[in-house]
Amino acid sequence: MYIQNVGYHDILEGTHRHTEDDILIQILDPYMEFPTPKYKFKEIHQFTFSDVPYGSIDEVPEKYRQMWENRITEKQAHDIVTIIKESHKKGLNIIVQCFAGSCRSGAVVEVAIMCGYTDLKEYRKPNAYVEQMLIFAILEDFNDDAKKRYQTKC
Repeated sequence: MYIQNVGYHDILEGTHRHTEDDILIQILDPYMEFPTPKYKFKEIHQFTFSDVPYGSIDEVPEKYRQMWENRITEKQAHDIVTIIKESHKKGLNIIVQCFAGSCRSGAVVEVAIMCGYTDLKEYRKPNAYVEQMLIFAILEDFNDDAKKRYQTKC
């Protein structure tokens, strides 16, 4: 199973790997419209959050503060991790699209590789904040599973 990061126009023009059983994860800024894919996908999941830099709000220049307010949420991170895990269990490939196809989608690809997906070696420059949030979601899921498994009654 593979995961591929692609850009906005790749989805419109179909310049990506594709089977009809692929899952598409689309990530765009809140003010943007999602492109209609050239090809059919088994499932399409859409998320809106900004490509914000890593760090605290105090480190963000004033002109980027609104972007910071639209950063990935814990729920979105959990939802993306769930899609990755469920798709992996079902043996499905994933295409991840953000605007440029390298930062937000690159972060999702990095985490999916950790979960067992094959790296197609596409150029990416993962957004560190998005990647961190996704890793936290995986760790939280792991901790919840471990708690259930090793819970003892007094």
